[in-house]
Amino acid sequence: MKLLQELGGLRHEPAPLYIAAGFFDGVHRGHQRVINAALGRARAGGAAWALTLEPHPAKVLKPEAAPALLTALSHKLNLIERLGVAGCVVLPFTKAVAGEAPEFFLNELAAALPRPAGLVVGTNWTFGKAARGTPDLWQRLCPQLGLDLCVVEP
Repeated sequence: MKLLQELGGLRHEPAPLYIAAGFFDGVHRGHQRVINAALGRARAGGAAWALTLEPHPAKVLKPEAAPALLTALSHKLNLIERLGVAGCVVLPFTKAVAGEAPEFFLNELAAALPRPAGLVVGTNWTFGKAARGTPDLWQRLCPQLGLDLCVVEP
């Protein structure tokens, strides 16, 4: 499994790419559904990738309230790799990233992906300032950016 720490490296991957996005702590059955949805879309031709964050956002934003993690990053990556994805982008999570508008993140992701491309998220995945980047926002913006969106129910 390839590993990247920035979105820009995705430009060099052959299209289409299907990105399963989430923190994926524990890579439990719900996480596996999201990743497997990306794998299913890629079976027709293409590759599935995972996108995750490090460290946990709460560790940066509210360290005193950060949850104990189920898996260390290396273990999480092993579990994700076993599912069969081609690669994983591990984005460093910082206060600056937390302050970005979710539209900025989605534009940056769309610009980094070769076409065609898709994004797969769970119903509770959020991103960006004040967690405004919800699946509802993704559903409005993805078509404008040429991204296929799949929201996986729990």
